[in-house]
Amino acid sequence: MKVIKKSLILLLFLISCGGGKKDTSHNSIDLSAGDWYISYKDDKNFSSRNVSHEKWEKINLPVNIKLLNRTHTGGFWLRRAFDSDSLSNLQSVALHLGRTFGEDRVYINGVLIGVNGHHPDIERKIDYYFDEERVYSISNKLILPGENLIAIRIESNFRNVAGIIAEPVSIRPIEDATESIVYRSTNEMIYIALYLFIGIFFIIQYLKKKDLKEYLSFSFFIIVFGLYQFCKNEIRLELYDNFILFKYLEYFLFLNLPYFYVRFLHAFFHYEENKYFNYYYLFNFLIPIIFIFIRKPTFWHDFIAIWAVHLILILGYSVYRTYKKIFEKNKDGIILLVSLSYFTYAVIVEILIEKGFVKNESLIDGSFLFFILTTTLALRLRFIGLKRGILKRYSQLKEIDNMRVKLFVYMDKILGSSLNEAKNRLELIRETKDKKIFRENVLQIELIYKNLQASMDDIQELSRLETTSELIYIEKIDFVDFIRVVIPEGQITYSIKVGPEYQIENNLELINSLIIRLIDFSGFKDFENIDLIITNDLKHNIHFRFMLYNKNPQLTQKLYKELLDSNKEDIQSIRWEIIKETLRLLGGKYEIGLINKKYLRIDLDLEALPPEQPKEQKEDRLSISKEKQTEDSGEVKLKANMDVKDLILLMKQKLQSLKNLRKKKEE
Repeated sequence: MKVIKKSLILLLFLISCGGGKKDTSHNSIDLSAGDWYISYKDDKNFSSRNVSHEKWEKINLPVNIKLLNRTHTGGFWLRRAFDSDSLSNLQSVALHLGRTFGEDRVYINGVLIGVNGHHPDIERKIDYYFDEERVYSISNKLILPGENLIAIRIESNFRNVAGIIAEPVSIRPIEDATESIVYRSTNEMIYIALYLFIGIFFIIQYLKKKDLKEYLSFSFFIIVFGLYQFCKNEIRLELYDNFILFKYLEYFLFLNLPYFYVRFLHAFFHYEENKYFNYYYLFNFLIPIIFIFIRKPTFWHDFIAIWAVHLILILGYSVYRTYKKIFEKNKDGIILLVSLSYFTYAVIVEILIEKGFVKNESLIDGSFLFFILTTTLALRLRFIGLKRGILKRYSQLKEIDNMRVKLFVYMDKILGSSLNEAKNRLELIRETKDKKIFRENVLQIELIYKNLQASMDDIQELSRLETTSELIYIEKIDFVDFIRVVIPEGQITYSIKVGPEYQIENNLELINSLIIRLIDFSGFKDFENIDLIITNDLKHNIHFRFMLYNKNPQLTQKLYKELLDSNKEDIQSIRWEIIKETLRLLGGKYEIGLINKKYLRIDLDLEALPPEQPKEQKEDRLSISKEKQTEDSGEVKLKANMDVKDLILLMKQKLQSLKNLRKKKEE
């Protein structure tokens, strides 16, 4: 693994230092831009200097000829004159043409210097390469002093593209021409090697942890893209000189790239696979099989050119999916959307370049590298988050183990001592004949059993929290109405500053238990003032702030330290652990602090969500809730151990009474 990481760092260094070699030669002639003439008439005499092209149509190169004349089929001629004075000191020069579509023949001063594809006067078979650069050597004997003529015949059978569609178009030293291709190809190979290394890295990571399926799908997507880029690279022909085979493999991989891409997107965001997606994959997989029987590269290219248009829809779909995830507060979606937007732009530019609409340099390599690096960052951050989650869960399990120990200590301290005391008092009752002693012992036994009932409730709650890993019985209800029912009247002063449109979707029984346990917490009994302020923020979180005051600041500071100490095993500490564990299960957070060493502050946060209601309806609901509160104050009271079904039924009854009140108001 260390070797792979070091290799990745080395490849990134090479990419940062690499790049195509720029043409620094002053002894070259740039033949791009204007001064080119085109004739759609096919005449072999057009290669001769004796034929004038002054009346031909003037154009700029590079250009897609199909954009100039879509109806033309067959051969066409390109001609231009150039001055050879700047080449006088050079030993060997070459004509360097950018990506060319069609069979071409190139003439200098009427003499053939290069052929790609069929030529009627040449018997031997000449390989036909399309969508490739050309480098044709020019003999010094062919170059005349002063003005010279270059003539190019191109015949394209492609449906939407023909001619020289990309730079360079120049005469330059042959060493510069070949070296520029080698440098560019080598630079591309560094990218390809990086893709393959990252793909292998994620496969190894997947084998270590097989539930991370996004790692496997991401590695397949990267490796397929890397192989696709290799099938376009010039170095491939140095390994095996078979242009048609590599072109077939290029199209085969290109056709299947969307499948691996969407598979990765679904795995990354944990979407369920759509059954129709398999039909899409089958369709793309069958196309290359058809290509085997139709061995016409021109047909392959024309079909791919039409098929590739839908890639914009695939990328649009992925941007839409990612955009939705951002609204679901998925942090990975933000990282992916940035890289995906740039990659989508690069793909659109690449399609326009392929069709000859624009003359920009390709952005695919840079954008895809940015995409995989940012996605790798997102995946690694997710993995780190997963590890932190495991550590957090381990910490929680450790806390649960501590709670289990405390549970037995609690049972021993409370149940053992209480039952022994009750037993002793029962014996006193049997032995005494004094009515006063009899009544006192009976009252003490009743008090013991009352405390035992509360302790049994604590033990039951501890046992439930110990075995609960995720919430069930989750209900959605209006928060303001709910919390007014939950808070017991007269036991605490409170203020609710939450909009009536907010809803809460959680386990209502646990929220009820949490609030009641906080209000009845034994550690707060010595405090003179207990205030509760409930507010909301723009992120739809509900904040509970308990403010407790005691005129003796030492008692406040003492309780503050006791609440922070999780190692104590007394009854009060165990009850505080119950509150903390309940809040954790509800997905909330808490914080305690001191204000001026006199006030104890306890903050709780719970997540809520506002419903989609018209504004007028929200205002009506607010006025109704206020009116109902004044008329119906103290009508409903809950207990900490109330069953969730009873709680939901009670809430439904309260909401129905609100609706009835509103109906009366409207009448």
